[in-house]
Amino acid sequence: MKITTQNYGQFLINGVNNYTATYFSQIVEGLEHDSVWRYLNGPKLGSKVIWERVSKDIIYSKRGYILFDDSVQDKSFSKKIELARWQYSGTTHDTVMGIGIVNCVYYNPDLDRYWVIDSRIYQPDQDGKKKYEHLQEMMLKAIERGVVFRTVLMDTWYAITSIMQWINSLGYKFVCPIRSNRQILDRWSDPDNPKYRSVKDLPWDNSKLEQGSEAKLKACSLKLKLFRLMVHSNRTDYIITNDNVAICTSEDATKACAFRWKIEQYHREVKQVTGIGKCQARTAKAQRKHIMTSILAWIVLHAQAFTKNMNIYELKKEPLKIFQMAIWRNPHTVFS
Repeated sequence: MKITTQNYGQFLINGVNNYTATYFSQIVEGLEHDSVWRYLNGPKLGSKVIWERVSKDIIYSKRGYILFDDSVQDKSFSKKIELARWQYSGTTHDTVMGIGIVNCVYYNPDLDRYWVIDSRIYQPDQDGKKKYEHLQEMMLKAIERGVVFRTVLMDTWYAITSIMQWINSLGYKFVCPIRSNRQILDRWSDPDNPKYRSVKDLPWDNSKLEQGSEAKLKACSLKLKLFRLMVHSNRTDYIITNDNVAICTSEDATKACAFRWKIEQYHREVKQVTGIGKCQARTAKAQRKHIMTSILAWIVLHAQAFTKNMNIYELKKEPLKIFQMAIWRNPHTVFS
């Protein structure tokens, strides 16, 4: 039996916990492990397949957002996998051995719907690219493909001065959190002799908390607005934007930042319903192909869940529920 992207993707959609090639060959009659190996190590499945699959389904909004963030597929117990490297994971808040993936998600605020439109493997040892360079490549590709958006949302990892100025030069807006030690010109403590201070040390009165404040970021020529958001008692976010029209109050900034969590939702879903991080193949080619096929599987599940008015987890568990109902009537192993 020859494995194709369609039946490997079907295996990922059907799977529950075990997504290995060995298990695949065990549950499909006539399928040999070598056939799965040949598929995973066969012709490259590039990121353009994501766009080819999803481009006809996207519904654009003039107020659209593109979201950038990365996730790490934990390979702590698989140190011989070629793409695995030590890198920071936001899930564990620590450095782990894993495979990094930089993702681009499109969000329509009018419909409250989102679609993954691009994805790149973070492999600086092979291609020498930094994460923000993947962001630039994917954003330029989105523009080339005619994706309609107004604003870019990104995490602190990408909120560097050169990227902010680059996005602004292309005519787009951005909203992003910055680290608490970023230097902002303090015009309030001593107006006659302003000095740069860490954003966390700036004086904030009620007016600035509500309306934000114009900000001069060190080594940045852009006209920016800064907001201080109290997420909870132990966390304060500092949000910066070049959008002085749509983001006028802290409520506007909070709402825009909430949209960014759609990409976190995507990260959680693709991990839990497709087994994107559970391939045990050692070669870089096999890992890449498994990851890309997993993203295609998520696209299929996501679209069908919307059509059936279900969340993606309900759709994923529906066959298991049917199986459990059947086995209740006719148990495989009887408790006696």
